[in-house]
Amino acid sequence: MSKEIEKLIKDGFKKTDTAIAKTNASIEKLSAKTDASIEKLSAKTDASIEKLSAKTDASIEKLSAKTDASIEKLSAKTDASIEKLTIAIAKTNDTVDELAAMTARGFEKMDERMEKMDTRLDHIENLLIRDSINRIERLEDRMRVIETAVEV
Repeated sequence: MSKEIEKLIKDGFKKTDTAIAKTNASIEKLSAKTDASIEKLSAKTDASIEKLSAKTDASIEKLSAKTDASIEKLSAKTDASIEKLTIAIAKTNDTVDELAAMTARGFEKMDERMEKMDTRLDHIENLLIRDSINRIERLEDRMRVIETAVEV
């Protein structure tokens, strides 16, 4: 009876070894698939980041062009205001104090406009930065979800 038991034990070991080998092969296949999935996700993420970067660059370029145009308009208005001020000075016999006060008011208006424009530009810049950060965070969240799903 001991030979039968030995045979049963040997058969059991063979079956166990076969099962372990099959399990190891399955793990290797799953590991290869996981690595391939991670590579694909990484490539897609890189492409998404590149697209986001291109869009952000394009948005910045557009804003820069608009800002340049606004500055040009503001410069033209300033030039026109200065020209009107010069004509007004030539036509009037105001005192030096009155002329200085008029000039100061013109520059105060210019400062106000510049401050408003600075505020608007700061706001636009903050919106663009916040949007970029939010998009990147959403991509990272998606990556974490996918990595968690792949690890399961």
